[in-house]
Amino acid sequence: MSDFIIQGETLTGLGDQVRRIINTSSAFTPGQMVSKAEKLSLLKFENVVIMPNQIGWSVSSGAFENLGSHFSKKEVLGIDLPTVTSVGSYAFSGYSALTTISLPSAVYIGDYAFEYCTRLTSVSLPVATDIGERAFMNCALRTIDLPAAEHIGRSAFSPCGGLTSISLPAATHIGEGAFEYCTSLTSVSLPVAEYIGDSVFRSSPDLTAISLPVAEYIGNNAFRDCTALTAVSFPAATSIGKYAFVNCIALTSVNL
Repeated sequence: MSDFIIQGETLTGLGDQVRRIINTSSAFTPGQMVSKAEKLSLLKFENVVIMPNQIGWSVSSGAFENLGSHFSKKEVLGIDLPTVTSVGSYAFSGYSALTTISLPSAVYIGDYAFEYCTRLTSVSLPVATDIGERAFMNCALRTIDLPAAEHIGRSAFSPCGGLTSISLPAATHIGEGAFEYCTSLTSVSLPVAEYIGDSVFRSSPDLTAISLPVAEYIGNNAFRDCTALTAVSFPAATSIGKYAFVNCIALTSVNL
């Protein structure tokens, strides 16, 4: 079959039940009883869409991480989770073919949730407030849309080499190394960020200017090796860490 859909009405929850989904007799459609042989044939697919539809569900830590014995992570192309409010740690880690995700109700994205999703190019999380550590590490993201995000965890988007722009209008805390080695980054908007952790923008050689109007803390190595950076503005800064501007060879304007 060309599409494999895991739908919410066939499950009692997402978590350990999902790890056992292939061994659950009603796993494929509501009320459908299938034999082991039928299950094996149903696993011959090219595209997986994981789509629960029950209000307020959460994807718990590692929920889909260990399904490799049932189908290859390389076959999962899309995830549509319209009512899931929380995605746990490692939930979709290593799904290398994944190109799209839809999480319009997700408030929390756990640590490592989508790390090494190496074909994931865009993500829209309109109500997410908390992005965990390494949540999108080593993804192919070009843009991110996180209008409600307040907390960005350590190394959350490192090293997303294709990421060109960042707009985080609500983010107050940017964790250590969050955008480190984002080598294509040219545009950053962080109007309310108060905390910029260590190495947040380290080795972003295409970044030319940045303004952080309310940032009070700028961590160690925050802009190290940003070789094209010409202007910075941190009028509210009370602490700037060691080596924050090491090898910023083009820097000519500093507003503190």
